[in-house]
Amino acid sequence: ATTATATATVSSSPLSATTSPPPGVTASSSPFLFEDKPSRRPVLKLAPRHAPERGGDAQVSKHCPWIFRNVVDNFDDIVKRGREQPAVLANVENSEGRELGVAAVNLKKGVLITARLLSQNVAAPVDQDFLEARIRRALVHREAFFGGSNYYRLINGEGDQLPGVFCDRYGDVLILQFTSTAMEHLFE
Repeated sequence: ATTATATATVSSSPLSATTSPPPGVTASSSPFLFEDKPSRRPVLKLAPRHAPERGGDAQVSKHCPWIFRNVVDNFDDIVKRGREQPAVLANVENSEGRELGVAAVNLKKGVLITARLLSQNVAAPVDQDFLEARIRRALVHREAFFGGSNYYRLINGEGDQLPGVFCDRYGDVLILQFTSTAMEHLFE
């Protein structure tokens, strides 16, 4: 898996806009990449389970945020709707049509982890406020644990409900690393 790493100094706005929005979202004047419209997102449909504990929505039902390519029924449809974007946000449904949540979907072929579940609430907009709330919660947790230290892992991916995102703090310097193209796209 490829990773992207960025270095920044601590500032008031860690998010900035540089590219066009994916389908289901509209351009925004905020520093965030796009304004999410939950009702306009594509639907990522999971295959039926082959056994009670395997395939389909089995992993997601166990609160694993990773959705593997081999359990997605309509990946090619999502790619077509993505219109050359590297990633989209999609509502996730099981084979019976039950809503499971919203995920950041990597549209590159050949990627094993196709999507990462961000929230179990499909109506939750994934926007700057959503990401900032997750980052603030991680910061509060680290400050409670590490006290006055300025040297720690601020964001620890799935553990902070930001799958594929890692951020280390070294004093006034933040090192941000993405192990998911879809999540990197959200932070652009």
